[in-house]
Amino acid sequence: WFFEILGYPKSSKANIINGLLMTVVFFVVRIAVMPVYYSHVISSFGTEAFHRLGFAAQSAWIVSSVVLDVMNVMWMVKIARGCYRVICLIGREEVKTHRNGKSD
Repeated sequence: WFFEILGYPKSSKANIINGLLMTVVFFVVRIAVMPVYYSHVISSFGTEAFHRLGFAAQSAWIVSSVVLDVMNVMWMVKIARGCYRVICLIGREEVKTHRNGKSD
């Protein structure tokens, strides 16, 4: 959106680099760390500290983590699809855009 306001088409080098970097960074900081996080969560099960939390805190911790990670995966899929669409625009001279910035 920002680059479109500045007049850059979706197929511009700046827009493509921005999309690729955003996709890679989102994957690294939100998706790639999930296995490490859940290995630490699993290793905490059965410990004295885990039992002291109580059922409400344990449930809130686990449920909120799972819900947020599901949302992160959904966002990653959308970002990857958008990135793929923009990469497919490489080499095209004109990109037909609507007023809201969506391409056909």
